[in-house]
Amino acid sequence: MLPLEKKTILIIMKFFSKGIREGILLVKILAFLLIMVIIFSCDEGEKYSVYHSKYTPNYKLECVDSITYKNTSKNYLGLIKDIEFWNGYILIIDHHFKKLWVFDKKMNLLRSIGKEGRGPEEYTFPPYICADNKNFMLVDYRTKIINVYDSNLNFIKKLYLPKDIFYMLYAPIKLKNYFIIPASSYLSLDLKKNFYVAKSLFVADSNMNFVKEILPWDEAYKNENVYAIYNKAVLLTKGKANTFFARQQASMLIHYIDSELNIIKSFGIKAKFFKEPPDMKIENVAKSLDATAEYGSKTTRFEAMGFDSVNNRLVVYYVNLRKESWYNRSMLSGTHYLQIYNSNYDCIFDDEVDGRLAFVNNELIYLLTDENPDFVRIKIYRLRGL
Repeated sequence: MLPLEKKTILIIMKFFSKGIREGILLVKILAFLLIMVIIFSCDEGEKYSVYHSKYTPNYKLECVDSITYKNTSKNYLGLIKDIEFWNGYILIIDHHFKKLWVFDKKMNLLRSIGKEGRGPEEYTFPPYICADNKNFMLVDYRTKIINVYDSNLNFIKKLYLPKDIFYMLYAPIKLKNYFIIPASSYLSLDLKKNFYVAKSLFVADSNMNFVKEILPWDEAYKNENVYAIYNKAVLLTKGKANTFFARQQASMLIHYIDSELNIIKSFGIKAKFFKEPPDMKIENVAKSLDATAEYGSKTTRFEAMGFDSVNNRLVVYYVNLRKESWYNRSMLSGTHYLQIYNSNYDCIFDDEVDGRLAFVNNELIYLLTDENPDFVRIKIYRLRGL
């Protein structure tokens, strides 16, 4: 038998040896937990970290000019579906005739492109405009065809949208390396229930090959209320240097996303003239066009965005609809408003305006104010400090 002193020493050594092993294990566990906390906190931060924009209304809109197109018997511009400014041209999609009208900066008509049909450069649905620095594209979601035109307005090629995609019928944008499309893949989307489990933007490369899906649906969609269902689309506009802004229509959040598809900032403030939607069941709203129109007349819709590249300001257009909006499809039906955010993501303007946001070019804001059988008018505004 060992002397008591030796036994004591061995017990103490064994205890410390076990303690060291357990200590190392504990350190490893703590390190692992710390790494997981960092990973999840980064993920949660990207998803939930929101800047609550301040409202500092110290600006007004000043009309500085207007441009007008007068309809003729040969060239009649019907209801407008989409408007873009690109490389010195004003591009207008005609809802009735399913064609593109090309104007110069003064609204002098230069030519038209396309028409209704299923042949080459024909459209079954009013196409959406998508452009980069070199080319512009006309996107027909129904046929899944994108016609590409060069800077001289000549057709150069055709691209095909992926078939197994749920498209939300709003204009995509083209960055240097990616198409950003308001859409979700069928693989991740249950069309019968819980559409929000999919992400809201489909990213493809320049040849329309799938890259990834981004931007989870906002919390506002997870109850699947009627307002969310009728506003399950994403508005897009370009920022600087291949960045872009995205806003899900039923959300008060705007996401600023970089060229690597990471969220730089999520921000926003509730619109000053926002109407809280009625709490109704979807079956009661969807039972007829009249019921849908009645519900829609009690809601606010966010319909367009533009970017002032001179002052780094985001312009957001929203409208309080009227019942007739759902029948005549005019972009001018309803009461119109603009929200404008500065480079610090604070709201510096939120007020009623004369018409619907057409586009933003440099620091000038173009509003479609008149759309009738005789003429189409766009007024030009600049934001002035008070």
